[in-house]
Amino acid sequence: MAEANNFKLYNVVVRLGGSRYNEVRKNDVTAPEIMLYGSIHGSDSIVDPTPTGKFAKVGKKLRTQKEERGRLMHIFESNDATKRGFVQRVFGPSTVPLPHELDGDYEPTEQVPVQIIPPGVDVEPGAALVA
Repeated sequence: MAEANNFKLYNVVVRLGGSRYNEVRKNDVTAPEIMLYGSIHGSDSIVDPTPTGKFAKVGKKLRTQKEERGRLMHIFESNDATKRGFVQRVFGPSTVPLPHELDGDYEPTEQVPVQIIPPGVDVEPGAALVA
């Protein structure tokens, strides 16, 4: 089965913590990345997601599901063991495909609580974490 690798890119404004006084413009981000920002900062944090007309690529080829999931894990989970499994909690295990584009009336879901893993507790990468 051929996998459709067509992650649309968007320009968006992210309101940190939902604050209108603390906004960050993010250019060329994918739909799953926008959804993760919405999960972290709240349902009203995503402002004006605008398609750029481009697709996410690695070199000259379109980014695969595995590459996109790995990129998101690197951005949202690296350097802090307490954040391990965040991408999986939002989108499910790696066998579940990530969304390639936002719905026309994208409305972020409520915030996903970050699970704190106490120091010294060993968790295997990719293990399902239950809050």
